[in-house]
Amino acid sequence: MGFVVGIFGHWLIPVTVGHSALLFGGLGILSTAYAFDEIGIFRLPHPQRVAQVPASWRGLFPPHVTALLYGLGLGVGIATRIVTGALYIVLIGLFAYGSPFYAAMSFGLFGFGRGASVLLVGWYIRNLHSDELHRAVQWLTDQEDRIHDLMGIILVQVGLNTLMVMPPVVCPDTST
Repeated sequence: MGFVVGIFGHWLIPVTVGHSALLFGGLGILSTAYAFDEIGIFRLPHPQRVAQVPASWRGLFPPHVTALLYGLGLGVGIATRIVTGALYIVLIGLFAYGSPFYAAMSFGLFGFGRGASVLLVGWYIRNLHSDELHRAVQWLTDQEDRIHDLMGIILVQVGLNTLMVMPPVVCPDTST
């Protein structure tokens, strides 16, 4: 997914200092706006596919095939419900940067982080009894507001850092 985003950015974005400044300035502003969305100050659109992968796959295919299909369908990050604006910021930033290799590596790390969190939770709850599992799931659900607040802080930091390090917009001198 990252490679594809990087390719499109490389092909569609002209590589000039002025355009880079505008793209990364826009990314900084958008990151800050999604930070306000995360903490609930105002709402921004979250384009997403609400439908999940079919549950019937679990009965139709062996577990390893089902896992592969679920991974392909959900793993790219945009074929499922998106709960945070951070994914949009990552994708737009990789598009604006316009390097397929950098985008593939960065999005791969982003995906690794998402997958690692699921693996850690799965490892923790694998031996819990039903009442313990219910309490653990309830505790995770109760943390949702804190997680959104933390993501809001991170997105504000990303937005401000992007605005601070972007190259200046150079306007041509038309006075002559």
